[in-house]
Amino acid sequence: MTKADAPATGPVRLRLLGAPRLELPDGTARALERRGAALLAMLALHGPTPRARAAATIWPDVEDSRAGNSLRQRMFKLRQAAGRDVIVPGRLLTLASDIVHDLAPPLPRLELDPDSCQGGLLGDLDFSDCSDLDAWVGVARQRWRDEVGRSLAALSSRLEGEGRIAAALRLAERLIEIEPIQEHAHRRVMRLHYLRGDRAAALAAFDRCRVVLRGELGVLPDRETQALEQLIAQGDPQAARTTPPTPVSVLRPPRLIGRETEWRQLSRAGAMKRSVLLIGEPGIGKSRLMNDYAAAQRGVVVHARPGDASTPYAAIARLLRALIAAGASPDESAARVLARLLPELGHPAPGALEPLQLRMAIAACVHAAMDSGLRVIAFDDAQFADVASLELLPALSSADSLSDAAEGQWLIASRPGELPEPLRAWAAAQDTGALTRLVLAPLDLAAVQALLESLGLPDFDAGRWAPALLRHTGGNPMFILETLRAMLDQRCPLRDPQGAALPLPADVGSLIERRLAQLSPEALNLAHIAALAGQDFTPDLAAQVLQRRVIDLSEPWRELEQAQVIRDRGFAHDLIVEALLRTLPRAIATSLHAAIARVLQRANAAAARVAEHWAAAAEYAAASASFLTAADEARSVSRLDEELQLLLRADDCMQLGALAAQRTAALSRALVAAFELGRFDEMRRFAATMEQIAATPQDRLLSLEGRMRMQAQDLDFEGMLRTADEALPLAERFGDEFQRAFVHELKANALARLDRAAEAMQSLAVCTDWANRNPDHPWASGALVDIAATLSYLERYADSGAAAELAYRAAERVGHVRHMHMASANIAMIAYVTGDVAGSAEEYERCRALALRYGGESLQSWSQGASLSRSLRLLGRYDGALLHAEQQIDACRRADPTGGEWWRVVAEIELAHCWFDLGQPGRARKVLGDQPPAQTDARFRWLLTRCRIEGVRLPQARDWLDEAAVLARGGLRTRGKHWSLAIEQCRALPSPEAIELLERHARDCRSADAWIYYWPLQLRLLQAISAAGRTGDALSLARKMQSLARERAPAGPYLPEYYLALHQVFESANDQVASAIALRAAVDWIGNALPNVPEPLRDGFTDRNPFNRAALTRASSLS
Repeated sequence: MTKADAPATGPVRLRLLGAPRLELPDGTARALERRGAALLAMLALHGPTPRARAAATIWPDVEDSRAGNSLRQRMFKLRQAAGRDVIVPGRLLTLASDIVHDLAPPLPRLELDPDSCQGGLLGDLDFSDCSDLDAWVGVARQRWRDEVGRSLAALSSRLEGEGRIAAALRLAERLIEIEPIQEHAHRRVMRLHYLRGDRAAALAAFDRCRVVLRGELGVLPDRETQALEQLIAQGDPQAARTTPPTPVSVLRPPRLIGRETEWRQLSRAGAMKRSVLLIGEPGIGKSRLMNDYAAAQRGVVVHARPGDASTPYAAIARLLRALIAAGASPDESAARVLARLLPELGHPAPGALEPLQLRMAIAACVHAAMDSGLRVIAFDDAQFADVASLELLPALSSADSLSDAAEGQWLIASRPGELPEPLRAWAAAQDTGALTRLVLAPLDLAAVQALLESLGLPDFDAGRWAPALLRHTGGNPMFILETLRAMLDQRCPLRDPQGAALPLPADVGSLIERRLAQLSPEALNLAHIAALAGQDFTPDLAAQVLQRRVIDLSEPWRELEQAQVIRDRGFAHDLIVEALLRTLPRAIATSLHAAIARVLQRANAAAARVAEHWAAAAEYAAASASFLTAADEARSVSRLDEELQLLLRADDCMQLGALAAQRTAALSRALVAAFELGRFDEMRRFAATMEQIAATPQDRLLSLEGRMRMQAQDLDFEGMLRTADEALPLAERFGDEFQRAFVHELKANALARLDRAAEAMQSLAVCTDWANRNPDHPWASGALVDIAATLSYLERYADSGAAAELAYRAAERVGHVRHMHMASANIAMIAYVTGDVAGSAEEYERCRALALRYGGESLQSWSQGASLSRSLRLLGRYDGALLHAEQQIDACRRADPTGGEWWRVVAEIELAHCWFDLGQPGRARKVLGDQPPAQTDARFRWLLTRCRIEGVRLPQARDWLDEAAVLARGGLRTRGKHWSLAIEQCRALPSPEAIELLERHARDCRSADAWIYYWPLQLRLLQAISAAGRTGDALSLARKMQSLARERAPAGPYLPEYYLALHQVFESANDQVASAIALRAAVDWIGNALPNVPEPLRDGFTDRNPFNRAALTRASSLS
C-alpha cells in the first residue's frame, strides 16, 4: 500500500444526537442503520455490556441464536464502515478506545461549550415496529433529556449565583426547549430576565408559559408561577430571608414505615437460611430496611462504593474487616491467605492468590463470625461492587456454606436496572427455595400517611397531604422527604395541599443541590473531597488535600452529619455523591484528583484507585504507570479479567498522554492475558496494533512474538516459522536470553506441528538449556510445560510425560497454579495415549480442580471437558462422560466464537460417541450434524466418527475415508491420525490389504508406546484375519492378545466388542474355557457400566447397542 492509499489516522467520531452517523478521520460520514445506532447508544450510555444482554435488547423480537447472529453481522458492518473496530468483541461489549462519542456526561461538556448536547438521542429514528426495543429507546431518550435538563438547570443555577445572568439565561432558554411544560424552567427564565432588569421580557416569558400550559395540558400556571409574575409586575424583588433548620424527623424518620410485609419475608427467609436479593430504585428504602433489620438481628451492613469496580476484592476486603470487627478471628492459615487483601493481618502466603483458597478462607471467617453470634450479613449497593467480590457472593451466601452455622442470613441489595451480571446469573440459576428475591415497591397511600404522621410536623395534616404527595412522588420515600425539605426551605404553607406548588420529584438532583448550597464553604469543600475520593476517603486524606489539621475538620464534619449529607463515615445516599460531582467545576475536580492521587500514592493505596485519580487529573504518565502496577496486583490475586482491563486502561492513558514508547510492552501483556482468557478476537486486535505502532527493535520483537502467538492460534505454522526467522536476529541482538528462548519455543512448536522433528528438537534444546539454568524465572515452569507439549506433538510420549512431570514440580515449587494445571493436562493426555485410561481420568479430574483454584474454569471447560469425557466413556462411566461433554459444548457456545469453535466441535464428537455407545445413533447423528467443520483436525475427527456411526458400507463412507486420508497427512500428530484412520479404513478394504495395513500400524504403535491405538488395531486385525477364514492365525493372535492383556489392560476399543470378538474366535476353535472367560468379561463390563448409565437410557444401552445385545443374548443362551 502506498502512503497515499493509507487510511487517515485519528479518532472516529460517533454522533448519536440528531441523525446518527460515524464521522471518519478523512472527513466523510457514514449514516447508521437504526438497530446499529441503538446498539452503539447502549454502549455509549451504559459502558461495557454483556454480549447476550445487548443482543436481547436490540433484537428482542427473535430467538437468542438469531439475535446473536444479528449482533455479529452488525458489528462486522460497523467495522467495514469505519475501517476499524467500532465495538470491541468479547463476552463484554465495549466501544473501541479510539471511538469518540457525543453522549459523555452533559455537565462537563456544557461547562466548556454551552451550545453542546444539541439534538435528540437517535434523532428521528422510528422503532415502533418492535415494541420492546421501542420501549427501551423511549426510556433512554427520556433519561438523556432528563440528564441534559438537570445539567442545564445546575449550570444555570451556578452561573446565576456567580452573577453571570446572561449566560445563565442562555442555558435556561435551552431548558425550556427540552422541557416546555415544566413550570420550574419557565420560572427560571422569568426570574433571570427580571434580574437583568428586563421586566417586559420576564412578563413575556410568563405569557409564553401560560400559552404552553393551556395548549398542552389545558391548565393555568400554578400559584408559585403566578406569584412570581405578580412580584415582577410590582417591580419589588423578594426580600432576603434565612432558612429555618430542617426538623430532625425529616432528616431521618423515627421509624421504618410501610415495610412490615417485607420485614416478615426477611424473617421467614432467615429462618430457612435463604439468601435475600433486595431490589429497589434509588430512594425507595433499601438501605433503611437493611440497616434496621440487621440492627434488630445482630448483623453487619457493608456498602459497596463508587470506585470499587477497578480494584479486585475491594468490597470483600471491606466485608472481611466488618466480620473481624464483629468477632471473627481467622486462624493462622486463613490469615495468611486473607493478608493479601488485609495487610494488617501480617505477611501473605507466597505465590499468587488462589481463588479457591480465598473462598475457603473467607467462608471460614464468615463461619467464625456466625459462631460468635452474628446473624445477618447485609451487602448494600451491589451495583458499585467489583466483579471479583460479586463472583464470590453467591458461593459465600449459599445455604450450603451456612450449613455448619446455627443461624445465618445474607442480604444483598442493588438497583434493578443495574443488577451486576454475576448476581443476575446467580439469581436466574436459583430456585425459589434457595433464594428469596424481594422487590421493594413504592409506598401506598396508607404507608405515605403513616410516614407523614411519624414526622410530627406542626400544623401539618398528614391525612390531607398524603394523596397529594403520593401523586407527586410516586410513593418514593426519599422523594417525599426531599419534597418536604424543599417546601420547608422555601417556607411553603403546610396547612392546605389544595393548589400547592410542589417541587418536582423528577428533579430531586436539583433539590439536593439546593440543600448542598446551604452548607458552609468549609463543609462543602469537605463533601467535595469525600465525593471525589470515593472509597479512599478518610479524614486524614481530606486534611492532607485541604492542607489542614485533622482537628480543623471537626466542625465541617459535624455540619455534614447534621445536614444528613454524611452518615456513618459514608454518604447518606449515593444521589448526594452524584450531585456533588455534578456541581464541581471540571478544572477544580482535576486539581483535586491529582492531590488525592499524591496522598494515596504516598500511603501505598491500591494502585488501581491511585491510577483512576491520576487519570481523572489528566496526569497520564502517572496514571499509566499505576494501571500497570494494578495489573500486576490483579494477576497476583488470579484476576486475569481485571488484569486485562487494567492493561487496556494503561494503554488508553498512554494514547492520551502521547506515551507511544510504552504501548507495545503493555499490549504484549494484554495479548497474553487475552490468550489465557480465551479471548482470541481481542488477541488479534492487540497483535495488529502492536505491529502498527512498533517503533524500536525491541518493540518490533514484541510485536513479532504477538504475531507468532496469533499464528499459532490460527494453526498457521508455516507463517510462524517465517516470523520466527524474522524475530530471532532481533532477539539475538536486542533481546535477552529469555526472549531468545521464548522465540525458539514458539518455533519448536511450529516445527513439531509440521512434523519436522529434528529441527524442532534443536530449538527445544535452546529452551531446555535456558529453563535448566533459570529455574526461578517466572516463565521457567511455563517453558517446561511448552516443551512437554511440543514433545507430545512429536509423539515422543515418554519424553513428553517426563517433561510434564518436571514442569508440574517446578510450578508447584513456586506456587504457579496455572502452569501446574497445564502440566497436569499434558500428564493426563500422556496417560491416555499410553493406555492408562483410569489414570488419565484421575489426572483430568486433578486438572479441573487446579483450574478452579486459579480461576480458569472456562479454559478448563474448553480444553479438558471432552478429554475427561472420552476417558470416562472408555471406563463405562457414561453419566460423567455425558455431563462433561455437554458442559464443554455449553461453555464454548457462551465464549468467544473464534476461540471456542474447535473445542466445541471436539466435545460434540465425543458426545456423539457416547450416544452411539448408549444405543442412540439418531442422537449421535443429530449432535454431529450433516456438515463437517472447516478446521482440519476437527474435520478429520468428524469424518471418522461418522464412519463409526454409519458403518463403512454406506456409499458416502468411501468419500469420508478418502478425505480423511488426505487430512491425515498434515496437522498435529500425523502418526496418530494414520493409526486412527486405519481403525476405520480397514473395514472397507479387502482382507489381505486390511491385514497388511493393520499389522504395520500395530507394530508402530507398540514401539511408540501408544497403547490407546494399539488395542483397537489389534481388534480390527483379529476381525480381519477371522473374516479371511484364517482360523489358526486368528486363534494364535487371540491367545497373544489374551496373554498381553494380563500385563496391560486393553484400552481404546469398545470393550464389549473387543471381548465378544475374542469369544467368537475361541468358540470357533472349541476352546470353551477361554471362550467363556472372554464372554464373561464382556458381560461384566456391561454390568459394571449399567449403573453409570442414566436411567432412561439403560434399555437402549443393553438392547440397541449391537455388541451389548449380542454378548448378553449369547450369555443368556449358554446359562
